[in-house]
Amino acid sequence: MSTPASPPRSRRPAPPAADAPADAQADGQADGQAPTDDPARAGAPAGTAPDPVGRVRVLVYASAPGADASAVEAAYHTISRALDGTPGLLGNVLMRSLLDPAAFVVMSEWRDIASFRTWEEGAGHRDVTAPLRPLQDSAAGQGSAFGVYEITAAY
Repeated sequence: MSTPASPPRSRRPAPPAADAPADAQADGQADGQAPTDDPARAGAPAGTAPDPVGRVRVLVYASAPGADASAVEAAYHTISRALDGTPGLLGNVLMRSLLDPAAFVVMSEWRDIASFRTWEEGAGHRDVTAPLRPLQDSAAGQGSAFGVYEITAAY
């Protein structure tokens, strides 16, 4: 059985027509285009997602001491404010497990691996991320406190 050289890229369903009422449009833009600072979305129809294939998501696993979420949340906010405007960083989220309230994952999304590596190898990386380091949980990441993944397909 042969496989295609490159998997097909998929997009979400098309947005409402540009002449649809403003409340029917995802962003309320009269021109039907999504407002964004992300170059991958520039000119994309409102309500559509850019093709994320090739982007990189970095997962950092953390554990709250004594299930006190405030330490992880404070570290996340401190780091996120410091990273605002970092070239190639498209955003990040803090997620808390519904199965284990002490378990957290920070997921950041990068334009590409080169952007992430440039930041990771930069002088400020260790200082900026220091607040979360004592809370990292290598057991959750199968022996590593973080994982780096490239998006290879998306729907």
